[in-house]
Amino acid sequence: MKKQTGNYLYLLGFIALAIFISSCGSPKPLKIGDVHNINVKSIGLTGIELEAVVPVQNTNGYNITANEAEMDILADNRVVAHISQTSPPIVIKGNSSADHPVSVKISLLHPGEILSLSNIFSGKSAVNIDGTIKLSSFVFNKTVAVHQTNVQEYFKPIFEGIRLN
Repeated sequence: MKKQTGNYLYLLGFIALAIFISSCGSPKPLKIGDVHNINVKSIGLTGIELEAVVPVQNTNGYNITANEAEMDILADNRVVAHISQTSPPIVIKGNSSADHPVSVKISLLHPGEILSLSNIFSGKSAVNIDGTIKLSSFVFNKTVAVHQTNVQEYFKPIFEGIRLN
């Protein structure tokens, strides 16, 4: 009798786990607001390090972690720089809406062309960002494609300030 009871408990546990996993469903997409408070941490011949604030809303009932972001900056459909997340993984709490500080490094494809990058962000070229962000939670691991157009407006005030100094 103990053996049959053990089998039933095992089966009951398996069914409960299956119901729990199936109830999670697909994760809902995160809602990303406009990047703001962009500050230059450092600037050099090889690129720029920036800090910014990114508002994110997570309507899922669980935390999601942004582990890594890798993107390219394209001006007139030509890659001119690479963006890497330098901040530690960012934990986005479940059922929350909050601002998250992010640090990134923009590495120039051709070091020494920092002035050409400032010309690109001046608004004379169509500037896009293409890349990926790796997200994870206890339920999933997912790589999300990023395609953002006309990002020159985010960077224009920074480069105008650099020219004034």
